[in-house]
Amino acid sequence: MKRLIPSGRLLAPLMLAACAGAGTAHAHDAPATMPPVAADAMGLVKAAVVDMRNCSKAKYPPGTLPEVAQGTTFLSLLIGTDGAVLESQLERSSGHPQLDEAARAALSICHFTPAQQNGQPVQQWATVAYVWEPEAK
Repeated sequence: MKRLIPSGRLLAPLMLAACAGAGTAHAHDAPATMPPVAADAMGLVKAAVVDMRNCSKAKYPPGTLPEVAQGTTFLSLLIGTDGAVLESQLERSSGHPQLDEAARAALSICHFTPAQQNGQPVQQWATVAYVWEPEAK
């Protein structure tokens, strides 16, 4: 009789691959952590911690009205071994290119907790969501 369910050895890598998606964080919210991602034969990678509470808040660009220009900018950030952002990519626009660029610029100068593999820091991509909304008065 043929087995329809993969063996445990095949299922585990599939489950790790399914968990490899990045976490999201809202600006100035609690730290975002991502599930472990598949590494190599040496072990798993402990995900980078993207805690945006330590970042300066992005400012609305000149000529942009907070009451009109709102949305969420999704960015992928390459977190280096020292926690610095080495690279950034726009994953999904807020619908306002000026806001997307302001979020990218603000988050690119932040420092985060790098991912670790076998106790050593490693580079890892993390996805964050920067929410643009007017400040409460």
